[in-house]
Amino acid sequence: MEDPYSATPYYNLGIVKSKLGDQKGALESYNRALTVNPMFGSAYLNRGNIYLNQGKTSAACDDYLQGKYNGDKGSFTNFSKFCETSKKDFSKSNKNSFQFPAFFKRIQGSGKDSKNIYAYPTKKEAEKEAKKLGCVGVHKMGQLWIPCAQNIVN
Repeated sequence: MEDPYSATPYYNLGIVKSKLGDQKGALESYNRALTVNPMFGSAYLNRGNIYLNQGKTSAACDDYLQGKYNGDKGSFTNFSKFCETSKKDFSKSNKNSFQFPAFFKRIQGSGKDSKNIYAYPTKKEAEKEAKKLGCVGVHKMGQLWIPCAQNIVN
């Protein structure tokens, strides 16, 4: 990889590995892309697609939701198609009402020393994380709060 601080080469490698049938390798590449740039919506979409194909709907919906909040149109489409239906189905049943998994508390492949930027349900939590990250302010994306006043782009 030419630039270890760019998520794009890892993302592209994930696409190639996926097309070659190496889903495990593709997941590793998407995880790396998201470690470098946790706001990379298309990487969430592609990783979510792999999870969906593996029958891991909850993990797929986590990624589609994260991708959706990072502006990826495909994530928005897949979330609406695969996850909104689950929400309606759960709500109609006598089971516990559907709640989105706590995707904002974790990203696969991230360690305790990771500087990944997450989305939080409250402004207070995002402000606390912003202080830890050494950035200023927070901003809202949809129903969630993101540490730092601006998105970090690749």
